[in-house]
Amino acid sequence: MTKSMDVTVRSALPSDAARICEIINRCAESGVVLPRTIEDIASSIDGFAVAESGGRVVGCAALVVVDTELAEIRSVAVDPDARTRGIGRRMVHHLAAVAKQLGLSELFLLTRIPGFFESCGFSSVDPAILADRFLDDLMALQGRTYNGKSVMVRSLISSPISTRPAAAQARHAAVA
Repeated sequence: MTKSMDVTVRSALPSDAARICEIINRCAESGVVLPRTIEDIASSIDGFAVAESGGRVVGCAALVVVDTELAEIRSVAVDPDARTRGIGRRMVHHLAAVAKQLGLSELFLLTRIPGFFESCGFSSVDPAILADRFLDDLMALQGRTYNGKSVMVRSLISSPISTRPAAAQARHAAVA
């Protein structure tokens, strides 16, 4: 659990699912995140973190582990009435800490607001850098597209991709 000022970031509980759905779908109206159903959120609640202020959930974000080294951050959403307080950034940093505790080495995400995620330590990359073109399969499976989105990554280890051992670099090699 991360606490700062009057905001606490914690793992989501099943009882948070309805509020998470409300926040995500409110933010989805502006196209910042994709809408989610209550069933989808409830079935993946273990991957969500929430920000709580005054006993009310005011933000959410999800961590989806893809493989033994990589996870995706999704559904970063803050109630419009609670924005500009650093809540989104706190949730992203919380999930990065969780991913690091899980032994993961890298995070990725798709976004229409790359400037925000750059301030959280992410860098824009060519989608081909992600292993085995799984990203294309993931996008097709979920009905998602790259339209207007940046693919971004953040290393959880001290050395960037270009200086990692050859075996790690091979994982990130573009597939022709």
